[in-house]
Amino acid sequence: MWLRPTAPGCGLAAGIRGVRFGPVKPNRAAFPLAVWLGVILLATGQAILAATISLPRATPESQGISSAAIREFVETADKQVNTMHSFMLVRHG
Repeated sequence: MWLRPTAPGCGLAAGIRGVRFGPVKPNRAAFPLAVWLGVILLATGQAILAATISLPRATPESQGISSAAIREFVETADKQVNTMHSFMLVRHG
């Protein structure tokens, strides 16, 4: 609980040099702003982290995999999976 100065005689605890402090009421209007600010900061931090860390990349053939087989898999999956948004092939992951 944060404390704020109040009029003399109205506080819960004795303050310094005659100032008394009482409980601070929560500011309900500022709460949604604080939540959005936290979400924005979290998303920005994740985007910066993702931009600085990259996965090693290689061609399928350099890893002993046929490009045609990967393309066939992706096309078949795209037809059969209703909500496929992206695809990532990871080897030794």
